[in-house]
Amino acid sequence: MNSVDVVKHLYDAFSRHDIEGILQTLAKDVDWTAPQFIPDGGKHPGREAVRKHLEAQARLYTELSVKVTEYLSLPGGRVLVAGNIHGRIATTGLAFDAATIWIWTVQGGVITRVEEFLDPTDLMLAMGYQLRAK
Repeated sequence: MNSVDVVKHLYDAFSRHDIEGILQTLAKDVDWTAPQFIPDGGKHPGREAVRKHLEAQARLYTELSVKVTEYLSLPGGRVLVAGNIHGRIATTGLAFDAATIWIWTVQGGVITRVEEFLDPTDLMLAMGYQLRAK
C-alpha cells in the first residue's frame, strides 16, 4: 500500500466513526498535532493519546464528517490532504464548515506524524464565541 492509500484507509475509518480502524493506521509512537484553539487541541504523542483525543472529539460533536477534495503525494512519504470538515457542536447545536489541510507522514505502511491546519472562524462561532475585528 502506498502512502496515499494508507491515508485514504484512515479517512474510510473516520467516515465510519471507527476509532479502532483509525488507530490501526497509526504507528504506536505517532506524533499527532491538532489545532491549538480546538478543545483538546495540541500535541498528542502516541496511539493511546490519539485515542483519548478522538474520544474527546466524539463527545464534542453530534455530527462530524470530512469531505476530502484532494490527496497530494509529497516526497518523503508525506501526503497533503485538502478538504472540509462539517460538524455540529453538542453544547450549542450550531453547525460549522471549516476548510482544512492535513499533512500526513507515512513510513513502513503506517502513519507516523500528522499536522492539521484548520480555518477557525466558522468553528469558533458554532462553539458560541463572538469574534471581533481589531
